[in-house]
Amino acid sequence: MMLKKKSPKRPRAQRKARVDREKIAASIAELDRIKPPNAKVAKAVALFKSWLADESGYDEKVWPRLKKALEDERKLAGARSLFHD
Repeated sequence: MMLKKKSPKRPRAQRKARVDREKIAASIAELDRIKPPNAKVAKAVALFKSWLADESGYDEKVWPRLKKALEDERKLAGARSLFHD
């Protein structure tokens, strides 16, 4: 009996990144199916597609800081939390 060599598992971050890319590609495909009724909607769809295609990493870097600032301001104002993670 010969045992098959298992392929090494991808790190969790790599698997998540692959799934995220697949979801992004599916979202862009859905946006491509939209037939905008006017120029304003067409511009909004183009903006969403550009956001989805952005791979600069800027949002991943900035979002935690922005989220903390929003939460801190809401605490000062006595408002409820926006995020439940």
